[in-house]
Amino acid sequence: MEPTSVAPTSAGPTSSEPTSTATTTSTSDTTSTSDTEPPGHWPEDPNSCDPRHPDDPACGELYCVAVDTCNWCTAFAGDTTCSDVDTATPVCDPESGKCVECTAEEASACAGETPVCDSESGTCVGCSEHAQCPNTACDIETGACFPDEPGAIVFVENKPGGCGVAPAGTEEDPFCSLAEAAEVLQESQPTTIKVKPGIPQMTPLALPIGDFVVAVRAAGEQVPELEGSANAAPMIDVNSENRVYLWRLKFHRSGADSLIRCAPQLQGLPGTLHVHDVRLFGDGSAAMGLQSDDCAVRVARSRVWLCSGGGIKATSGSLRIESSSFVDNGAPTATFGALSLASLQEVVIRYSSFVDHAPTITSSTLHCGGPPPPGGVQLRNSVVLNLDPLESPDCLGWLEATTSVIVEASSGNELAIHKEAALDPLEDGVYPSKVAGDLAGLAMWGEGDPRLDVDLTPIPVEAPSYAGCDQPQG
Repeated sequence: MEPTSVAPTSAGPTSSEPTSTATTTSTSDTTSTSDTEPPGHWPEDPNSCDPRHPDDPACGELYCVAVDTCNWCTAFAGDTTCSDVDTATPVCDPESGKCVECTAEEASACAGETPVCDSESGTCVGCSEHAQCPNTACDIETGACFPDEPGAIVFVENKPGGCGVAPAGTEEDPFCSLAEAAEVLQESQPTTIKVKPGIPQMTPLALPIGDFVVAVRAAGEQVPELEGSANAAPMIDVNSENRVYLWRLKFHRSGADSLIRCAPQLQGLPGTLHVHDVRLFGDGSAAMGLQSDDCAVRVARSRVWLCSGGGIKATSGSLRIESSSFVDNGAPTATFGALSLASLQEVVIRYSSFVDHAPTITSSTLHCGGPPPPGGVQLRNSVVLNLDPLESPDCLGWLEATTSVIVEASSGNELAIHKEAALDPLEDGVYPSKVAGDLAGLAMWGEGDPRLDVDLTPIPVEAPSYAGCDQPQG
């Protein structure tokens, strides 16, 4: 007898398929009780549905929930669970009625290099945002969360009264500086450094050569400020084979040539630097915002402004910029304004804004050197509103712009007119897009584009959006 297919219950999903209640009787009078009988069927009738095996193939995509009855996992009775179907899919999804790896409400099966539940597919996936690892950070390169265990998390706070003797680096007894935290780092042991708000002046973090995987992040909701005008080195210095993540921090001024730097000491052993939700505020100091030499650098949802030495200087390696704002970097005596690029393997810029950069020795926006990246400088869904000349002569043919706005203004008055039509006044290193202004509807999200703007506002994925780093609300 064929099993009855039951429509989803009110507790489960709905279906447009009609309920099948017809049954047929097998014409075979052959019965068997041997061990070779196909699993999941009553030995007396090989065509019936056996609830002792909820994954009975007789039910197709449904499950055997009672004798001759197929239904969704929401109809399991007694002690039967999705684990009885397959230990790899132990959770019943009430929306689809299917057994899955996880749901938003039940993600306990997700761990290791797949710690996050993708609720759309019901599968465990790697993390891609630090917020998905609430107490530590996401190692985006592997998809695993940084370990949340004693010894793998240290705290730093530059207290007004100073630290005690030999601080432990705990939340109750934090280190006084990033330099002290560096002394407890060990190779091949990912460590989260949580910075508590305190005195902004901070001794910098200079990492040694080696497999050091480090996340430096805010300890709480408040974004701590790290002031480096008294330092002779950048606040963060990434070395060969290091993998470093910066999240929700503000770097303010520097006595060195840059606020943060990735400059491996051993040729052929690059470093990796991810900068998320970070403010690089030069405040008119002569330093660059970020300097990279033979590193893979990703800058997301960050702000780089008033860095008189220039915004980002990148040589060799790769550079990806997403949902970020660059404002008024460079100076008349500087070698570049927003970006200086030389001999990189990849440069990708998406949903970002470059505004108010005045001409430097070479250009206001883009300075180039060495061979161009194989794919050019890919500028997508972005905004450039700067003074002429935008590019140095060596940049000719480098820029590959799509669904972007590029204005090369001949005067300050002309630039002001374009800004007035497209942008609201500057706020914390960002020119917000004017609602219904000149940037509205000029961008279109595509595969690989960021999902969030500089303020964590979702970017429309199925409709035209605003070019640049900001999607206005209203």
